[in-house]
Amino acid sequence: MCLASGDMATLNTDLSHCAPQDAPSVPLAARRRGQFCREVVEAATSRRAGPTWCSAVQCIGRIDRARCGRWIDVSYVAGAVAWLCVVCGEGGVITGGKGSASDLSPYVPRGKTRLWGFDEEERVVLRGATSSLPELRAILSRGRPREEFPGLLLAEATPAELGAMHSLVEALMDTRGGRRHLEILDGLLRRLGTAIDGF
Repeated sequence: MCLASGDMATLNTDLSHCAPQDAPSVPLAARRRGQFCREVVEAATSRRAGPTWCSAVQCIGRIDRARCGRWIDVSYVAGAVAWLCVVCGEGGVITGGKGSASDLSPYVPRGKTRLWGFDEEERVVLRGATSSLPELRAILSRGRPREEFPGLLLAEATPAELGAMHSLVEALMDTRGGRRHLEILDGLLRRLGTAIDGF
């Protein structure tokens, strides 16, 4: 499980001590915390190191026994990831992520990028499909909410990255899935096509 110090509002975590998601012998709460930490590191390292920004990672803190769910602010400086939920106040610093599977800094885009929008439901589908494709998972991890586009997460990606994601979604269309699953993929193809065309 994650080794943390401090109270619930300030956590110092070594990512290498977080339980893997597929460890049934570990309590569910510890697995969720580990997965949360990995997502935070993925988001923070998917962009160039710099100022704090609001990611698509949702807070797993509790407010009156209910899950907070607010988007997490992240930053990445000198190999450490800082994160904060401005609603419930939980936050901390994650170390040990550099060079790990959650370190997406090798996939920070270089050159011209375009904006691609997707919603949370689409993000969940694609995160499952990119678990072994860090170069595509990095695109999703760059997603961030924007007030002027409610319901959408916007990510910057190069045309080549968008083309690779389009090919992945096309391949997913050929797999078995229910009607809703196909509707999600169809919507993704349309928006990816728009982003690739530069509109």
